[in-house]
Amino acid sequence: MSKPSLIPGVKWSRASLRIFSEALTSSQIEAILGLEATQAYSKGDPIYGRNKSGKKIEAGVRKKSGWILSTPAGGDPNLALHLRRLMDVIDVKAEELKQLSTKCKIDIFCGYAAADQGGFTLDADIINRLAKLNLNLDLDLYPLRIDERSDEGSEVSETF
Repeated sequence: MSKPSLIPGVKWSRASLRIFSEALTSSQIEAILGLEATQAYSKGDPIYGRNKSGKKIEAGVRKKSGWILSTPAGGDPNLALHLRRLMDVIDVKAEELKQLSTKCKIDIFCGYAAADQGGFTLDADIINRLAKLNLNLDLDLYPLRIDERSDEGSEVSETF
């Protein structure tokens, strides 16, 4: 799963259903759900990183399987819209998610970045739909980065 751009001042959002398991492979999770993941890996798969010179190297092996279904990174920055799109796909998989929850850690993971002062609203419908699935909602906020801007003309370079 590619990460959305973290360019300062660019608004974006994304929602994902994440399922992790030490007992099941990503293929088994996919078979139970009947959905194709946007990213999947299995316990024992290699993890790659980069050394100081930028060369790709094997950095270890996965300790758990992962199955992730994400909304597209580009497009509408409205987080509620991304959640609604994801819920439209997974609402009908409530029984399968309940079955998987005995052997897996499952959550809804969202990323949100706002230009200037940003925010979003999760309406009662979205909150109720999430509650019916009994899933945790994890939210990563990517605040605006301020580079060389201030009212006094002094340089500011910090992340809030």
